[in-house]
Amino acid sequence: AYLWLVFSPLLLSSPLAFWQKRFPQLEEVWWSWCIATLERTGALAIKLAQWASSRPDLFSSRVCGRLQHLQDHTQPHSLEATEAALDAAFGPGWRSVLRIAPHPVGSGCIAQVHRGELLRDGEWGPVAVKVLHPQVGRYIRADGALLRLVCGGLQRLPRVRWLNPGGMSEEFTEMLLRQLDLRRKKKA
Repeated sequence: AYLWLVFSPLLLSSPLAFWQKRFPQLEEVWWSWCIATLERTGALAIKLAQWASSRPDLFSSRVCGRLQHLQDHTQPHSLEATEAALDAAFGPGWRSVLRIAPHPVGSGCIAQVHRGELLRDGEWGPVAVKVLHPQVGRYIRADGALLRLVCGGLQRLPRVRWLNPGGMSEEFTEMLLRQLDLRRKKKA
C-alpha cells in the first residue's frame, strides 16, 4: 500500500517527463521527484534503478542517464542513527575505542561509510566504519515480497515468461539480503 501511494502520483505524472521538447523545466522537476522518490522507497527500488541505469539495451539512454545518479549518490542517514546502530552492536563503550567522522564519505542503498579512528595498543589508527541504514533489512524483506508478487503475475504473460521474472526477483532479493551481513567481504 505504501509503495502504491508513493509511486502512483509519479506514474500518473510521468507524461511530463516525455514532453521535454515543449516544457523542458517540467522534465527536470519530474526527474528530480522521481530520483527523490526512489531514494525514499529504499534499497530494493534503488538497486532496481541502478540495474536499469546500466541497461541501455532495455531502456533509453535518457532514462539510463537520469538513473545513473543513483549509482553513487544516495541519501545518508543521520549521525544519531549511526551512533544508535553502534550502541546496539557494541554497547555504549565503543566511544572509548572508536571515533567516527560526523559525515559519511559514502552512502549506498544498504549502508554508509564513515572515516574513523580505532584505538589499538594505545594508538589511534584510521579505519572505515560501515553501518547499515536503519530498518533496511525489514524494508528489503517487505519489498522483496511485493516484487515476488508482481513478478509472479508477470510470469504468466507469454511475452515475458522467457525472462523468468519469478527467478529474477528471488535472485535479486537474496542478493540484497546477503549484503546485510557486513562481515562478508565483497569478492573482486
